[in-house]
Amino acid sequence: MRVSSATNSRTTIATIVPRFPSQHSLFTGIASDASGIGNIALTGILNSFVFDYVVRQKCAGVNVTASVLNESPCPTKSRIEGLLASRHWVASIAKLVWVHPIFSPDWLKLAAVMPTEFVAKNFRRRALRYAEYLRLRCVIDAVAASYFGLDEPALRWILRECAYPREILDDASSRLGLAAHAFWRVDRHLRLEKLV
Repeated sequence: MRVSSATNSRTTIATIVPRFPSQHSLFTGIASDASGIGNIALTGILNSFVFDYVVRQKCAGVNVTASVLNESPCPTKSRIEGLLASRHWVASIAKLVWVHPIFSPDWLKLAAVMPTEFVAKNFRRRALRYAEYLRLRCVIDAVAASYFGLDEPALRWILRECAYPREILDDASSRLGLAAHAFWRVDRHLRLEKLV
């Protein structure tokens, strides 16, 4: 999405949209593969905290411009093909972005290139609950961090301001001391006990 800010909870939000019309404020792109697996992998990388962190450092206003994305470490076709070898990672992303029944034909395309039982099992386990959504996000972000060549300390540094107690995040004066470009806003409205 073009209209964003480095101080939003997320700067880059990517998804797979069926062939519907869209406005100019939405960047659109297509990975050229018949099965749609490339689109899934690209969506996973673009939604990762690592990619979002890079875009945050480059985004100065309220627009994610084409130049910001062009200067970001977008995955190349050959690098995406390496990720596609992990069918579990691809299925994790599909369970997040292909939740609606409108994506049933895409699941069938996926079954043409992966074992049918594997696809059927993952289709039944789509991320319909927040706890499953969060678990899958963690898996996808860990693989994306590895894709970008980050080790655990580097990923911890990117996510360094994500683990504040609810009391600090609820207090407006305490939030003033938090880094504006950090990810502390992500899911700050949720209570941990609601996730289980």
